[in-house]
Amino acid sequence: MMTTTEKQNVIEEDIHAIYLGNLNTVEFNLDLPTKGKNGSVITWESSHEGILQPDGTVRRPAYGMGNRKIELTATFTYGEVCKTQVYDITVLEEVKKDTIQKVYPLKVKVNKGKEYMLPAYTVVDTEDGDTIVKEVQWDENRMHLFEYGGTYFFSGKVKDTKEAVTLEVQVLEESKADICNKEKKAISISDTEDAGNLILLEGSPYYEAQQNMHAYLKKQDLDQFLYSFREAAGLPVRQAKPMRGWDSPEGLLRGHTTGHFLTALALAYHSTGEECFKEKADYLVEELQKCQEAFGRLEGYQKGFLSAYSQEQFDLLEQYVTYPKIWAPYYTMHKILAGLIDSYRFTRNETALKVAEGLGDWITARLKKLHPEQLEKMWSIYIAGEFGGINESLIWLYEYTGKTEYIETARLFDNEKLLLPLENHIDALSGIHANQHIPQIIGMLKRFDATKEAPDYERAAFFWDVVTRFHSYSIGGVGEAEMFHARNRIGGLLTDSTAESCASYNMLKLTKMLYEYEPRADYMDYYERTVLNHIVPGLDKKKTGESTYFFPLKAGAKREFLFENSCCHGTGMESHSKYLDSAYFYGDETLYINQFIPSKILWEKGGYEIVQYGESNHPEKIVLEISRLSKESARPIIKRVKLRKPDWCQGEVKLKVNQEIQVAEEQEGYIVSDLCFEQGTVGLELEYPCGLHIRTTPDVPELTTLFYGPYVLAAVTDELEHIHVKKGDKPLETLWKRDGEELVFHCQGYSFIPLYQIDEQSYQVYFVMEY
Repeated sequence: MMTTTEKQNVIEEDIHAIYLGNLNTVEFNLDLPTKGKNGSVITWESSHEGILQPDGTVRRPAYGMGNRKIELTATFTYGEVCKTQVYDITVLEEVKKDTIQKVYPLKVKVNKGKEYMLPAYTVVDTEDGDTIVKEVQWDENRMHLFEYGGTYFFSGKVKDTKEAVTLEVQVLEESKADICNKEKKAISISDTEDAGNLILLEGSPYYEAQQNMHAYLKKQDLDQFLYSFREAAGLPVRQAKPMRGWDSPEGLLRGHTTGHFLTALALAYHSTGEECFKEKADYLVEELQKCQEAFGRLEGYQKGFLSAYSQEQFDLLEQYVTYPKIWAPYYTMHKILAGLIDSYRFTRNETALKVAEGLGDWITARLKKLHPEQLEKMWSIYIAGEFGGINESLIWLYEYTGKTEYIETARLFDNEKLLLPLENHIDALSGIHANQHIPQIIGMLKRFDATKEAPDYERAAFFWDVVTRFHSYSIGGVGEAEMFHARNRIGGLLTDSTAESCASYNMLKLTKMLYEYEPRADYMDYYERTVLNHIVPGLDKKKTGESTYFFPLKAGAKREFLFENSCCHGTGMESHSKYLDSAYFYGDETLYINQFIPSKILWEKGGYEIVQYGESNHPEKIVLEISRLSKESARPIIKRVKLRKPDWCQGEVKLKVNQEIQVAEEQEGYIVSDLCFEQGTVGLELEYPCGLHIRTTPDVPELTTLFYGPYVLAAVTDELEHIHVKKGDKPLETLWKRDGEELVFHCQGYSFIPLYQIDEQSYQVYFVMEY
C-alpha cells in the first residue's frame, strides 16, 4: 500500500510533467489531459466557460471585447489524495475585420538574371487608421526571370477585394548591384578574445543579477538537459529526470532550453573566466555530438540532424500543419544551433563547430529542395512557422567555415511579409508577433556583415527606429500579448501581458549590431534604459533563475516568475552575462564608454586596462581610470575617449582629467577628451546633472512615467486604478522629495523607487499627471 506521502509525490510529479503549451496567447483549443503521467486522475474547471470550456474548447472573444484572462483549475486525484493547480490562460480576442482606406504603391530592387517571385503581400491603411499587411492576388504568374535591366510594373488586387495593387520592380545590372561600402566603426571590447577579463565590480544591481544567475547555472543537472535528445536518438537517458514545462517529453518545443543553456554557459565563461562554465559546456557539446551521430545511424535520417524529437515536426511543417499540432521546429533548431556556435565562439570548442556545421548542412539539404512558394507559406504560419534567428546562425557558420552555401540557405528564410514594408519605409508592424520578427531582422543585419547588400542594412536601421520611437514602453520593452500593435498605441495597452522579455533581449542585440556601424549615442540611450529597467528587474531575486515572461505595466501590477522553461527563461539565462556587452567599444583611435557600470576591463590584446567606478544611488557621478599596459604592445592605439552624454543629462557636464577641471567638449552626444599616458594612467571624473524627468504616452498624454536619471521610478502601491498626481505648474523636485541619499522619492503619500528594486510589491510604472 502506498502511503499518503507517496501519493502526494505522484501528484506533484504529474503536476510538474503536465504540458499545455503557451498559455499566454491562446487562440486554439487546448488539449487537456484527464490522466497524469503517473496515474493521477485530472478534472478541469474554468472560471469562464463561455470562453474556455472544461474540455479545452476555446471560443475567442469578439474583436473589441479585448483579450480575456481565464483561471483554469486542474484537480489531481490519486486515491484519497487531491491537489488543485491553477493555470492562468490568456485567450486572445478575434482578429478585427478591416475596411481598406488606402493601398500603398510598392517598389523593390532585384538583380538581373535571378529568378524573382512577386510578393504575396501588400500594405494598406485601414479605416481606423491602422497600417497592416494583406495578401495579394496578382494578374499574372508570380515567378519571373529578368534578363535585362530596367523598370517593370505589375498589378493585382488585395485578396478578396477590388482594391488595386501596384508594384514597381527595378532590375539592377550586375555591375550596379545594390552594394553598400559601410564598414564597422566601433568594435565591442567584449567581442575580443579576452575571455574572463571583463569583470563586474561588486555593489551594483548588474553585479547582483549576474551573481544570481551564475549561481543558478552552476547547480543545474546537465544530463537533464540531454534527456529528450538521448531519448529521441535511442540512447540511454542515464537516470536523468525529464525536463519540465515547454521542454517536457510531451512538449513540442523541447530542446530549445538546452540551446539557450549552452549559450548561457559560454557567455558566463566569457564574462568571468570561470572554468566550471566551460567544463559544463564541453560536456553538453560532447554528448550532443553522440546524439547527432546516433541520429545518423537511424533509418530515414540524413546525416547532421540533431534535435530533442524526431523529424516529424519538420515533415508536418512542409505539409502546412499548424500549431498546436506542431510548434516552431526551426525555432527550436535555431536555439540548438546558436548554442553550439556560441560554444565555439566563446570557449573555442572545435567539436561544437563540427556539430553545428553538420546541422547547417542538414538544414541546407532539406530546404534547398523546396519551392520558394512553399517556403513562403511555411514561414507565414503563425507560431508553427516561427524560426527565430536561424538566418543569423547560418551567417556565423559561413564566417567560421567559409562555406558560401550557408549565405544562400539564410536567404531561404527571408520573410517578405516583414521585409517588403520595411524596404518601402512603411511601418506595418501592427498585428505581427514581435519576437517572431525581431530575430529575423538581426539575421538580415548579420548577413549584411557578409554581403554588404544595402537593403539588409537599410531595413534593419528603419525597423529599429520605428520600434523604439513608436512601439516601445518607457522601460524599453515592446509588444503586448507578444504582438506589435498600432503605431503610438502605448497608454491604451497597459496590461498584464506587456513587454515580453525575449523581445527586449533581441532588440538589445540588434541595437548593439547597428551601433557598430554607426556609433550613435541614441542607440546606447535605448540600450541603457532597457537593460536597467527591463532586463535587470526581470530576474527573480529569490535565485530561482527564472525571468519574467511578460513585464506587466498595468496599475497595481506584480511580476510573475513561473518555472516553465519558456522562451523568456531561455534568453533570461543568457542576458545576465551580457551587461558589459555594449559598455566599451573602440575604433578610429577612440575608446567609447557607453554604459556606466562599475567594472574592470583588462584588455590585453589592446594593451589597456579600464576601471570604472560608480554608485547606484548617484548615477550622475562616474570615475574612470584608463591605463596603458605597455607602449610597445598597445594595439590599437587609443588617442581619445568618448563618454556618452546620456539623454537624461539635464545641464552642463563637469569634467576632471587627472584632477584638473577641463571644459567638457561635446560631439554628437559624447563628451570627448584626449588621452595622454605620460603618467601611465589617465583619471577621468564626470558629473552629469541628474534629476527627475518624465515620459508620457503618445495616445494618452496624461499617462506618465517618472525617471530619476536612468531609473524608471515605480510607485509602490496595490491600487488597481492609476494614481493621480496633481502637478500644476510646480517643478517635479517640489512634488517628489528624495529620502536622503536613498533612491526613494515621496509624493502625495506614495513612495517611488527604482523599478529594479521592486521585489514582491505591487507597483505602478504609469500614473496620471494632472496639470
